[in-house]
Amino acid sequence: MVIYFIENNFESQIKNESIEYILYNEAWLGRREVFENKLGYLANISKKENWDFVDEDYKVLGKKYPILENYLIFTYDRLKQENKIAVSDDEEFMCFNTGLQTQYDEDIYAFFTRNKKTTAKQKWFFVKF
Repeated sequence: MVIYFIENNFESQIKNESIEYILYNEAWLGRREVFENKLGYLANISKKENWDFVDEDYKVLGKKYPILENYLIFTYDRLKQENKIAVSDDEEFMCFNTGLQTQYDEDIYAFFTRNKKTTAKQKWFFVKF
């Protein structure tokens, strides 16, 4: 299996039978710095967690929230397998429950619109949490 995803405006490949990373293939998450800002917003509105590695050996350059990003990617994969991704009847919008909650116990959803870029590989465009 070859998985493609876009990061910092260049295409990368992951070749690993056991890892899915479906969200990278199905949705444009934005340039790294834009996506990092959205992850920061999510980290701020959700119940407090440490979303970065404590050990310097595991830290990823340019990523402030690598644990949060992985959590979202794998949550999407699981929800996709369980048929729990909501898509509007006209297929213009998609969302999923992140499994995270605000400090007031409200569920937080990831919201996407259909990708308007005709040359895009990904069907969806990530808008916000």
